Order: sequence, then C-alpha cells, then structure tokens
Amino acid sequence: MYFSVGAVGYAADKIDAYNVQVEYNPSVGAYYYVHLYEFSAETGFVGRIAQSAAIPLPVERSTSMINLRVVVKGDIMFAFTGGNDDYALMYEMPKGYDGGNVGLRSQNVLSRFDNFYVKTTDFVDVPGNRAELDKALAVANKFAESAYTKESYAALAAAISAANGLSSTATQSEIDSVKRAVDTAINGLVEATVTPPEPEIKVEYVTKTVTEKENGMTIGFYVVLGLLIAVVATGAVMLVMNKKKAKNR
Repeated sequence: MYFSVGAVGYAADKIDAYNVQVEYNPSVGAYYYVHLYEFSAETGFVGRIAQSAAIPLPVERSTSMINLRVVVKGDIMFAFTGGNDDYALMYEMPKGYDGGNVGLRSQNVLSRFDNFYVKTTDFVDVPGNRAELDKALAVANKFAESAYTKESYAALAAAISAANGLSSTATQSEIDSVKRAVDTAINGLVEATVTPPEPEIKVEYVTKTVTEKENGMTIGFYVVLGLLIAVVATGAVMLVMNKKKAKNR
C-alpha cells in the first residue's frame, strides 16, 4: 500500500507498490470509488488495475469522514470503506509478491489523514464458501462425454477432478480459482461430429437341391411339351398340303 501526502512528483512515484485510493468525481453524482493503482520502481506510475463499484457518499459530507481499511491476506488485497464488513474492492496480487510499501498519498484533493497505523496479524485461514462451485459442478456433470470431442471433454473432466479433490479446508481463493477452471472448461466444450452409419445391405442366397423325382418330373414336362409342339406343327403342314391339292383340282 502506498500513499503520499502533498504534491507528488514523478520521482516520488518510482516505487514498487500498490496504491489504494478513494476518489470522488462530482460529475457522477453523490458517489465515490475505491481505485487501485500500480507503481514501479523503474517506470513510476503504471496505471489503474482495479476499481470498486459506486459507493454512496455520506449524507453529511461536510463533517463525515470516509474510513478506508486495507487488508492483505496471503496474495489477496481487500479494501473496506465506511466500517463495512463487505469489501469494496478485492485484488489478487501475483504469487509471492513482496514489493509492497506503506505510506500516505493525497493528490489534487483537500484531505487529511488520522488514526493511521499498520497492524500485522497472523490470520487463520477459514474454509471458503463452496456454494457457487457446487452449482458449477452440478452443471458440468450433466454433459455426456459421447456428445463432445475427446480433447474438450478431457479438459472438463480434469477440472471436475480438481474440484472434487479440493480439501475441506480450501480457502475462498482456491475455491474460486477451481470454479473458474470448471466454467472455462464448460465454455470450451466442442460438440462431436456424428457420422450416421451407412445402411447395411443384406443379400441372402437360397440354394435348393432338386431331387431325382423332381428332376424326372421336370424332364417329363419338357418332353410332353415338345411332343405337343411337334403334333401341332405336323397338323399345320398337312393342312397346308390338303389346301394345295384342292386348288390343283
């Protein structure tokens, strides 16, 4: 946390720190914001990296004060205002960040500081709330593996496994991180392309064994048919010849 009093110069801002700052802009109405800025020892001011939602100003602005309380727990920074138990701003710092400094900063505003102190406390990690994670898992478990590509479903399965493997004493930061992984895996699911199977054409061959009796009947049928054809043909020839004889007479 870095705060400086007075007219801050560029050189004074060359410090590795985060700046938690209360800001009020009359053009947006009766609200103020908590902003978080980053500073670097090499380049000075880096930029704004986080902002709270709009917070109503105290009714008696001329006599009221805005209390700002900043808590750093592990790698998470929380900013509280007005004595509220709910934080106005939360920011997850890089793992192992140790470049913080503590000071006061007031620039381009009429303000004063009182009761400024730094307190170091050994926090006891309290298990986080798993409600939102459980909701995400309930959704994730509804997706059928066969409906999605192998790669995209494998990512979801890994995220679900990590969530189920969380310790019962997992912190809120750990729970939130796993939930984000589950949400990301769900959004990354890719539907598998299903090719319908080609219809099977089944051909059946029927083989029949002709018995000697059936074979004889077939041969006899063709013999009788042949004789009938011969008789008809002979009759037709004789009829033609008789007609010729009658004509010659």
